[in-house]
Amino acid sequence: MRHTRSLAMAGAGMFLFFLAEAAAAQGRKEAPIQSFRIIDFGADLFSENEMRTRRETRSSGGTTTETQMIFQQGVDLKSRGYVYHPNLVDWNATLRLGANEQMIDVNGRNNDSTGSLLGYDLSALILQEKPISFDTFASSSQSIQDRNFARLVEVKRERQGIEMFTKGDYPMLFHYDHATLEETGDLRDMEEETHLFRFGVSTEEDEDFYNNLSYEHEETDSTSTFHPPGGGADTVDSLPITRDDLNYTNRWIFGQGDHEKIVTGRARAMQREGFFPNTVLDFDQRLDWEHSDTLASFYGVHGSYDETETQTDQTIGGEAGVTKKLYDSLELTGRTFMEYRDFGTGSEKEYGGSGLGQYRKETPIGKYLSSLSAGLRLQEEESSGDQRLVRDEPVTLVGLTATQLSRPNVVAGSVTVTNLAMTVTYVEGTDYTLSTLGAFTEITRLGGGGIAAGETVLVSYITTAPRNAAYTTTDFAWTHRLELKDLPLAFLAEYRLTEDHLINGEDPGNLDSQAILLGGVELTLWKILTTYEHEIRDQNLSPPTITDRLRSTYRQAVARDVDLSLGAHAEYTQYLEAERFNLQEGRDTMQTIGGNAALTTRINRYTLLRFTGDVNDMQGRDNGMLAQMGAALEWRLRDLSVSLTYRHEIFEQEDRQGEADMIMLNLHRRF
Repeated sequence: MRHTRSLAMAGAGMFLFFLAEAAAAQGRKEAPIQSFRIIDFGADLFSENEMRTRRETRSSGGTTTETQMIFQQGVDLKSRGYVYHPNLVDWNATLRLGANEQMIDVNGRNNDSTGSLLGYDLSALILQEKPISFDTFASSSQSIQDRNFARLVEVKRERQGIEMFTKGDYPMLFHYDHATLEETGDLRDMEEETHLFRFGVSTEEDEDFYNNLSYEHEETDSTSTFHPPGGGADTVDSLPITRDDLNYTNRWIFGQGDHEKIVTGRARAMQREGFFPNTVLDFDQRLDWEHSDTLASFYGVHGSYDETETQTDQTIGGEAGVTKKLYDSLELTGRTFMEYRDFGTGSEKEYGGSGLGQYRKETPIGKYLSSLSAGLRLQEEESSGDQRLVRDEPVTLVGLTATQLSRPNVVAGSVTVTNLAMTVTYVEGTDYTLSTLGAFTEITRLGGGGIAAGETVLVSYITTAPRNAAYTTTDFAWTHRLELKDLPLAFLAEYRLTEDHLINGEDPGNLDSQAILLGGVELTLWKILTTYEHEIRDQNLSPPTITDRLRSTYRQAVARDVDLSLGAHAEYTQYLEAERFNLQEGRDTMQTIGGNAALTTRINRYTLLRFTGDVNDMQGRDNGMLAQMGAALEWRLRDLSVSLTYRHEIFEQEDRQGEADMIMLNLHRRF
């Protein structure tokens, strides 16, 4: 931190020196070469104020009431210029000077604070026209991260570094930066420090022959402090993370005439130590070969090695295929593949083939599109154990909707959820919940927790697995779409079938048979697109379902200065064989209704008004509701801008409910 303060003081001193020189530079005659020149200078006065109230009640009887008020005022000073000549040193500088005040009340416990609001963003491009050039930079910022249906987080970032570029047939990049991140919230605090070095070299002499090699060395150290609802704190020091990452990418285009051959690929070697140690080696190369205007083939090979403390995975595979165009309406593709995976305690083999036909035709009644695909895979599994680790599966958690993990038969208590950077481990019951439906486990974010709506998390878990099994999987899909020429109608039809068949060995418990039959219609009337779908889904590992869906959207400039967007959706799902899957009465259906609206109107040349609303309600197997309504007024006259924003949020879940109000007033004046 002492290094950061010194750098901030140095940046402020350099900026004051720029201001002193500006007064003298105004009286000088402009010249292309000067010892020091300021091209532009300005200031932005700001006042950013926010008040947020939040109340959450749990079925257990616990209630959390929060009030948070944030006031920030100050000035951003901005300037750019050069030393001697722009090609020698071209610099940009921004300095933020201000003060902030926070008043936080959580269940009657006050935590008020005041402090300075300092920030800067300094950069200088040196010798940009020379064979070797440099880019130096340093920045510091403070902000409040307002996340929909999740807790507020105060974020502080600092970054300093330098880049060196070399030009020529083999341009190179040398990069180093030091970054610190502090996140403060009422659920957890986190501090993180990162040192990153990057080297890169590429070939650019021929656009048909491109290669890039890069190397990164990164060291990250983080500390998390958790604040339980009952008070107190629990500090966790994560092991320092060290990462060495070597990457190579290539694109080679060769051949004569109009028919090209293109080789694309990549290779990677990564070593990580600390919180989550692992070693990764992988490569992927693909050849696309145009034989004629109507015939092409492709060939690919890939392999990987992934070692962790608990498991080592080795994979190698390849594919080959051909694409043939018949007339202007039909395209056929055939593909064959194989893959072998060794995961330490066992192995998997998979090989097979597939075919795809795509048909497009203008008929007398309208445009017809159809796609037909079929495939067969043979899989063989051998294992010395009964369990297998699934690591870092990316899952996006939308709203309060349950999201199914990809593998069935998850072992209870084995699930771990982290953010994408693996610096925060989320807590079950505080940030998310787990449930089961048939053989699958589902994860649902909790409203008001630490996971924001729409955030992607990494989920690791253990599944049960057979010791020996061989089975086949057949895939079949046939889709149709007919767009009528004289009527605003389109008809949809789709049939999909996936079946697993045990050949020999133990039943792995994850063999499924799934058939989906869907029919639908689209109607476009008065610029409103309405879609209705009826789906019948038959499956073994999860309850069969019958679903009806209705969606409608409208987006139009209804007047010269008025834009309107409307959307609505409704879905009703009935779960069959509820008793076999232990679905209680009232939990054998799922009804979802929602809508959204946005209206933007320009009152006059200076004033803009926006209204937004969004609501989603679920009843049945899952019960919950998310609603958000807001309005924003923006007024701008020359260099003065004022914005006033209000938002009201409501969420209801199985065992908790809450609401929040947010008002934000921002004023900016540029000079």
